[in-house]
Amino acid sequence: MANISIQNVHKNYGASTVLKEFSLEIEDGEFVVLVGPSGCGKTTILRLIAGFETPTSGQVFLTGEDVTSHPPYERPVNTVFQDYAL
Repeated sequence: MANISIQNVHKNYGASTVLKEFSLEIEDGEFVVLVGPSGCGKTTILRLIAGFETPTSGQVFLTGEDVTSHPPYERPVNTVFQDYAL
């Protein structure tokens, strides 16, 4: 069982599709890096895992539990913002 599992996630902002059929499995002990150009969806993926965004469709699992509709404070993840002013 993966610690983080994203299954067939779509994310739209209005008419703009940011993620289309995105899936990812991260096993315990794995080190994963998201790399890509600006605007490709890296931050959106992290925000979906943390619960700051909800997918248009698809599911997010943490340690086997479907947390797609759980608020951020009910998810066992942490966030560090890049900008200290936040």
